[in-house]
Amino acid sequence: MISLSHSNQQKGFGLIGVMLALLLFALLIAGAMVMLGPMIGTAQSRETTEKALALRTALQAYKLSHGGKTVGTYPADFNHLLTNLGEPACDVDNNPADVDTYLTLQGWCGPYVDQVFQNLPNDFKTDGWGTLFLFDQPSGNLTSCGPDRICGGAGAADDLLFVP
Repeated sequence: MISLSHSNQQKGFGLIGVMLALLLFALLIAGAMVMLGPMIGTAQSRETTEKALALRTALQAYKLSHGGKTVGTYPADFNHLLTNLGEPACDVDNNPADVDTYLTLQGWCGPYVDQVFQNLPNDFKTDGWGTLFLFDQPSGNLTSCGPDRICGGAGAADDLLFVP
């Protein structure tokens, strides 16, 4: 009678098996990155656009309460959208001679940003890539530096401009 011993059989993976498993895992990760990359970029673009639209609305409201839509002024910076920094209190303009502002609220009538941004006071100032929006006060233009996080110059190709 021949007896086979189980002591000569190896249990588990050999070196080649482990290498093949790691290679397969690396290929799966690489494939997932290729497929998810555009979705991540799209999500950041969408977040940037949503924040820019919310900022545009807040900036327009500020301008209306600071001289009207034709002669009003934009705030010096984004902080004026959130907090009254020494401006006159909000009141109705009862001067019929001023057709731009007659019977409109004038002065600081804020906060001008949504409640979500009031709770996260620096979040509304950044685009989807975590870079501060650039704001041109005279024109009211907002600029996102885009995915490369570099505004103007060689990085201008992916910059996003939001005009009033």
